[in-house]
Amino acid sequence: MDARFSFSDAAGPPASCTFQFPGRSAAQHARPAMNLRFLIAVLTAMQFTHLVDFVIMMPLGPRLMRDLSCSPSEFSSLVAAYTIASGVAAALAGSVLDRFGRKTALLTCFGGMTLATAACGWSNTYEVLLFARIAAGACGGLVGALTFTIIGERVPWEKRGRASGVVMSAFSLASIIGIPIGMGLAEVGRWQTPFLVLATLGVVVWFIAAVTLPTMAEHRTGPARSLLRTVHTVFAEAAHRHAFVLTISLTFAGFTVIPLLATYLVTNAGVAELHVGWFYGLGGLVTVVTGPWIGRLADRFGKRRVFIIVATLSLIPILVCTHLPRVGEGLALAAGVLFITLVSGRFVPAMAMITQAARPDVRGAFQAYHTAVQSLASGAAVLIAGWLVTTGANGELQGYGTVGWIAAVATVIAIAASFSLATPAPSDLPPRPPDAPGPDAAVALIPASGGEPAIRS
Repeated sequence: MDARFSFSDAAGPPASCTFQFPGRSAAQHARPAMNLRFLIAVLTAMQFTHLVDFVIMMPLGPRLMRDLSCSPSEFSSLVAAYTIASGVAAALAGSVLDRFGRKTALLTCFGGMTLATAACGWSNTYEVLLFARIAAGACGGLVGALTFTIIGERVPWEKRGRASGVVMSAFSLASIIGIPIGMGLAEVGRWQTPFLVLATLGVVVWFIAAVTLPTMAEHRTGPARSLLRTVHTVFAEAAHRHAFVLTISLTFAGFTVIPLLATYLVTNAGVAELHVGWFYGLGGLVTVVTGPWIGRLADRFGKRRVFIIVATLSLIPILVCTHLPRVGEGLALAAGVLFITLVSGRFVPAMAMITQAARPDVRGAFQAYHTAVQSLASGAAVLIAGWLVTTGANGELQGYGTVGWIAAVATVIAIAASFSLATPAPSDLPPRPPDAPGPDAAVALIPASGGEPAIRS
C-alpha cells in the first residue's frame, strides 16, 4: 500500500511526500477533496428543509382549524410548539453535542426532524400533530445550531461573512419557494401533503449529506464535561455572554415588529389583504440577493463595521413601518420590503462575529445555547408585542408605534454589544484543522489511514 500527502499555498511551490507500502497504489488510497462551496450548498439545503418545516404551518392555519376543528388558540399552540421545543432541546443538548462528531450529530438531528415531519403528514388528530410538531422543533433547532457550528469550524474568518449570507438565504428561499409550493400541494391534495413531500426531500438531502460530509471530529479533545460543567464553561466566557446579548437584542428587535407587520400594513397603512403576499414574496426575493452581498461586504470591509452600518440603517424602516399612516400601496410595500432586507441583513455579519466568539472546545454547546436564548428571546418579543398592541374601534392596531421604539432601542443595544466582540486579526485566528482551507490556499490531504476527505477552497 502507499499514502500520499500533498499541499500548496501562497508561500511556496507545491510539496509532496510519498511512502510506498506493498499491495495498494496511491490512486486506490486517494479520496476526493470536498469543495468548500459544496459544503455550504449541503448545509444550505439542510437549513432550507428545516426552515420550510417551520414556516409552512402558518399559511396552513385556516385549513388546519377547519379540518381538525381546533380553535385559534390551539393553532397558535401548534406554531409556538416548534419554537419552544427548539429552545428547550438546544438547552438540554448543549452539554452533549461536543461529545459527538459534527456529521454524526447533524445527520441524527436532521433525520429526527425528517421523521417528525413525516409524522405531521400522517397525523389525523390535533393531539398527534402537536406531538409531531414538538419533535420536529426539538430536532430542527439543533440542525440550525449545528449548521453554524460547522461554519464556525470549517469556514475561514475571511470567508465566513459570505458563507453566513448564503446559508441564511435559506429563510428567504423558504418564503419564496417553500410556502407557495406548500400551499399549492395543500390545494391539490390535503393539508398533510406538504409535510409528506417535505419529508421526502429531507430523505434525499440526508443521503447526500451522509455520503459527502466529512466526519468533523477534531473538536473532540479532552474528557467529556458534565452538564453543569458545560453550562459553567460556556457562560463563564465573557465573549460568549456578549454574543448572547447581541443575539437576544437583535432577535428581540425583529420579533417585536415582524408578527404584526403584515396586519398593520393592511389595517393601518391601507394595503389590500390580497396583496400582502407580495410583501413576503418581494422581501424574500430581495434578501436572496442582498444576503450574500452583505456577507461579501462584511468579508471585505470588516464584519463589525458592516454590521453597525446595516443595523443603523435598519432603524429607518423599523420606525417608518411601525408609524405608517394610510399611504399608497406602493410606498407601504416598499417600506415593508426595506424592513425585511435590512433587519435580516444585519444578522449576516452578526452571525459571523457570533460564531467566531465560540471557544473551539465547546463550540457545539455554545451554538446550542445560542439557539436556546434566540428562541426564548423571540417568544418573549412576541408576547410583549401582543400585550402592547390592541385593536381600536375602527379595526386599526394601536400601540404598534411603541413596539417600534422598543425595537429601535433593542437595535441600539445590539450595536453597543457588537463592540464587545473582538474581530480577530489573521495572527489571532485559532489554528485550522488539517483539512480546513486557508484564505488563499488549495489544500488536499489524504491520510494513510484512509480518513475523511479534505475541504478544498
